[in-house]
Amino acid sequence: MLVKDVEFSETLESLLFPPSSKINEDRIQRIYDIFIKNLVSTSHLFNKRTENIKKKFKPTAECEEAKTDSTSTEETKEEKASGIIAETNEESKKKWASHALSLNSPFEITTSLKNTIHSISKTIQEQWKEYLDLVMLVPHQLAGMLLENFNKTRAHTFKQFVRQVQMNAVAFPFMAAHNVASEHQSLAKVVRSEITTKFAYGYSIKELSMFGKIDEVPVLFEEVFTRSELPLVKSDSGKYEGNLFIFVHGFQATSLNMRTMKNVMLLRFPEIQTLCASSNDEDTEGNIETMAGNLANEISTHIKKWLADTPLHKIFFFGHSLGGIIIRAALPRLGKYKDKMQTFITFSTPHLGCLYQSSKLIGAGMWLLKKWNTSKSLEQLEMSDSKTLTETFMYKLSLMEGLGWFKNVVLVSSFLDQYSPYESARIEIGKKHESNAEYVRMANNILSQIKAQALHRIDVGFNIKKSTINSFIGREAHLQFLENETLLKLLAYRYASTFLNCWIYLLSLIHICRCRRAI
Repeated sequence: MLVKDVEFSETLESLLFPPSSKINEDRIQRIYDIFIKNLVSTSHLFNKRTENIKKKFKPTAECEEAKTDSTSTEETKEEKASGIIAETNEESKKKWASHALSLNSPFEITTSLKNTIHSISKTIQEQWKEYLDLVMLVPHQLAGMLLENFNKTRAHTFKQFVRQVQMNAVAFPFMAAHNVASEHQSLAKVVRSEITTKFAYGYSIKELSMFGKIDEVPVLFEEVFTRSELPLVKSDSGKYEGNLFIFVHGFQATSLNMRTMKNVMLLRFPEIQTLCASSNDEDTEGNIETMAGNLANEISTHIKKWLADTPLHKIFFFGHSLGGIIIRAALPRLGKYKDKMQTFITFSTPHLGCLYQSSKLIGAGMWLLKKWNTSKSLEQLEMSDSKTLTETFMYKLSLMEGLGWFKNVVLVSSFLDQYSPYESARIEIGKKHESNAEYVRMANNILSQIKAQALHRIDVGFNIKKSTINSFIGREAHLQFLENETLLKLLAYRYASTFLNCWIYLLSLIHICRCRRAI
């Protein structure tokens, strides 16, 4: 043994075994916990991850040879005596403690500790080299696997901001709503208070990157009629290219307003095709039927131009406000793609029109815009384009086909949004609507097309702190659906296995399929 090693052992001995101390099992186990436990755990972790990679990706013999070369080192006497490398932490702890107590000498125990630490460290170094060899051999598969784990972690973390309610399917498709808005508003404060308390001592950088400020994260209330996880959807070729996400803006907006939503979806699902519809950027004041025709033509042109070489697989629609109505009106013109329709998501879209406005101020503003700009679309939304309700555009739209084609219909609303009527965004009938038989029939016309297991209602509780004109008139929540990046991430990650079900293992499967062929 070198002089420096002897000096180190003596120094370590004086720290571990002061003159008044005794050698006993408790002290030995504490020494193990302090010096060896984490090293053994690290070694086991490397072994587990390496074996997982080999099992999942079946690396070539070259890697197996690298493994043999990197691990064919002679074991020291201390390794043979303690047997800690191949055991679990509890087993290795007992073995090492038994070995250390048999030595019955502070200096010998310290020397054994030093040699054990050295041997485990050497093993970890060799394991790290083997791990790097695997990384070099299968980088894309590993990236896919890590991304899959990351997505699962995010989905699990976001789960705490969601409250789910199982609804009675007997009441479907027509149901009279109770005072859901006030209940959700009160419950949102309780949920947010619980979460804020949980993170009272701060949160990690990872959580900070996900949430931003915890107290500003939206709280979601989801209503479902059945909980049936849909099967993984994939094409015959095993590829996921050809899935088209279409984003449609609302009143007095442009395609640029949908960029944040599009970017979040691309971040979560990089291989998708996207279309931010721009055919109605110049005018959202006109006839909704005309805008629907523009959208249908734009979609058909996009598919022919950008999906000529890759067959169209599935279509996902995202509509904000008036955009959701335009999509519905465009669906009959897209009948040739009805077998491709997967998911229809609307954000604060007044599916039942704006006949019953939540805010008198908003109602007066819409009346002024309608008269001043001669807005045909607002006239249609307010259902004042005909003296008879059954002759209005919105009622006729309720009779049009299209919603029944989708595997998932997701209605996202907010009880804080005064710009779009709350019940209208949820396609729901409240007490104030029950006396209007034609209005009730319109709601029933829409819901009767949708299968119970396909319908999801998601109510969002924003925590709006800024005092602006938009927040004063109740429009801020309406805009948050476009601007709140945390909400969009929450939807993309939390609901990937529900209404975006075909993407839950998207990238990992793509990388695995491609790289297995390469190997």
